[in-house]
Parts: sequence; C-alpha cells; structure tokens
Amino acid sequence: MLCAYDFPPTIGPRGLRWLYLSRALSAQGWELDVLTIKPAPTYPRYDAQAVRLIPPSARIYRTYPGPVYDIVYNHWRPKVALTPTDADYDGLQNRVLKFLRQAAIPDRAIEWLPFALIRGIKLMRQNQYDVIVSSGYPFTAHLVGYLLKKSSGRSWVADYGDPWAFNSVIIPAWRRPVDLRLEGAMLRSADGIILTNEAAKQGYLMQYPFLSSDRVRIIPSGFDPVEYASTPSTESKRFRLVYTGVFYPGIRAPGAFFEALRRLSDLDLEVLIAGDVNDRHKEYAIEASLRQVRFVGHIPHKDAIALQKSASLLILFGNNSRYQLPSKVFEYIAARKPILVIRHDDGDLAARLLHQRRRGLSVENSPDQIADVLRRAYFQWKEGGLDGQFDLTESREFAWDQLGSYLDVALKSAFLRKHDESH
Repeated sequence: MLCAYDFPPTIGPRGLRWLYLSRALSAQGWELDVLTIKPAPTYPRYDAQAVRLIPPSARIYRTYPGPVYDIVYNHWRPKVALTPTDADYDGLQNRVLKFLRQAAIPDRAIEWLPFALIRGIKLMRQNQYDVIVSSGYPFTAHLVGYLLKKSSGRSWVADYGDPWAFNSVIIPAWRRPVDLRLEGAMLRSADGIILTNEAAKQGYLMQYPFLSSDRVRIIPSGFDPVEYASTPSTESKRFRLVYTGVFYPGIRAPGAFFEALRRLSDLDLEVLIAGDVNDRHKEYAIEASLRQVRFVGHIPHKDAIALQKSASLLILFGNNSRYQLPSKVFEYIAARKPILVIRHDDGDLAARLLHQRRRGLSVENSPDQIADVLRRAYFQWKEGGLDGQFDLTESREFAWDQLGSYLDVALKSAFLRKHDESH
C-alpha cells in the first residue's frame, strides 16, 4: 500500500515522483493500492490530465482531506493560485493558513490523518499487503504509514522526497526539536528509508545513530525519457529563459534575478515563469519595469515539459538546505538544455551535480554576477556556441524505469528483513 497525500489529479513534485515510480513498480509486477485524498478541482496543482498516467493495475482510494482543506479550496477563493507562503489569501484566511503552516505538526495535512487511518485500517484487514510505503512531503503521510505499520505489523518504508526535520522551508526553527523527536520515534519502527541523495543519507545517519546504513537507500527523482522525447517544442527566436517551479521567500526568491534583468534591458531576451507565483513577485516585476518577464501560471506537466524544451537557458533557484536536491534538476536534465543554477551557497547540491555532469553553469545569488553570466550566455547563444559548452546528451541513469528497479530491490529487502526478524 502507498500512503501519498499528493497523487493525481493533484500534482506536485512529490506527486509526480510517485506517479512515475508507481508505473515502474507496476511494470516490475507489483500490485499497488494508493491511499490519498479526494482533491478539489480548485486546488492550484490540480491536473486532470495526469490521471491518464496512473497505471491501470493501481487501485486508488480517495478520502476526505479534512475540513480546513475543504473550506480553503471549495469555499475561499485566492486572488491567484495558492503558494507555499499563502500570501495570496487576504485577512482571516491568510492568518488561519499561516498559523496552521507554523503550528500544525508535522504539517497542515494532519487533518487528513483520521480519515486516512479509518480507510487504511479497513484496507489492511481486507488485503494481505507485503509492504506499506509512505511518501512525504507532506510528512503526515509518514505518520499514516507508521500507525498502519503499528496496527498491522507489516513492513513499512518511508520515502523522503524532501527531508523532514531538516527542512528549512517547511519546519520553523522554534519547532525543530519537536519534529526531530517525533521523526526519530517513528523511524525506529521503519524497515526501510529512501532518500534522494548521499548528503541527506549522511545527515540522517548522524542525526539518528540508531539507523543502520543498510536500511537507508538513495533513490533520486527522475524523468520519463519517452514523455520528453514525444513532447514537441516550439523554439523561440529570442534568447528565452525558462523557470518552471515555485518561489520560497528567503531561500528560493527571485529578487536578485529580477534585479539582474533590469540591467539587461538592452538585450533581446524573454523570461517565462510557470508555476504558482504570488502577487508580490508579479508586482515586483512590474515595478522594476521587467517587460521581458511573462508569468504563465500553473500549467499541466506536459506543457511544462514543452516549455522547458523551448528554453535557450533553464533557470534553477537553489535551496539553502544541505540535504535537499530539487526534483526539477532531473527534469531540466531531461530537457537537454543548458541550465543556470542561482545557488544559495557553495554547498548547493544542484550546482554540484550539474557541474559534475557538465550540464550547466552556477552563479551566486547576486544581481551583478547573475547579470554578468546572463550577458555572456546571451552573446554565446547569439553566436551559436552556447549549447556546445555542455554535455546535453540523454542521461538514462535518472529514467524512472531505472529508478523503479532500485525501488523494487529496496521494497523486497524491507519485506525480507521484516520476515526474517519475525522468524
């Protein structure tokens, strides 16, 4: 059984990860039941097209997401799509959502817990599952997986698309000791843990000494080569910068990038930004007279792929987390276009990965330095020499079918470990 809050037609980075991994597992012969929410069509990342990608053999069980979710997405209407900061809700709505984002442990999805458990326990009684898998973020899914494991005795594997208590985006600093204690208590019962990079693995082994290295596997996010190859791209005659994603205040914010663009008004370039973007960023761009910037809003995943493939240069905003590697990195690699990482610090994992594979450039989050790099890239592009500086060949190591084979081994190992321990 897979416990995943974010699953089609609700699409986010974690939802996409398990959409494709579920397809890979189905191809490996696994039968998959998915416990998830019943999403509202007004949810910002609602993508009805994604349903066609769910493997036919998967059985989806959708449950009530909770009263706050119901009120926010079925009754309140934000000015624009909801962002992680909830900045686009006014008055009482904004205060309520901000409070829940800060105070709800482990996250706002905690209101889903009782409804998920009721259905999950019923499913556990009706079916002989070999493994329970939980996918976070949101980390409430791990709490669901943990409690189902405790009630049933089945093997449980926690898949971390994002780190939990180390996550500077989601966990306020004042709350971190509480989250560390809760996470540690739960992980003592985990039969397997999946993380997306080696730095995260070492961080978890250091933070939780009771974890054994052989129970912690690394499976990064990836891409579907067939989907990328079959998606047509419309090339622009202008120097096109593309960013597909969201912004996070303070750690993945576009301020320095926008300021750099002001210094490039003499260049014939265009900037396309796809994703949930709040009014603050749009107003900033307007006030800065950034006429070359166009916000296209949230678009279906297939359209995002086409947009990525149309870029002259893909823009990636780095994180300040030492343990987090954005899933967007691997989609950008699949688009086979040069990538510019605006790094938060010298330890940026995305910048390091792309440098090792000669996939792009990196620059400090400084208007002067960003403007200088973009100006040089512009003239290299104009002379037809930008792509030639990089290795833009297809990279099959991050294909979902390949990653699915690693997951198959990880799940079987967790099941066998639990079986051996019980005998």
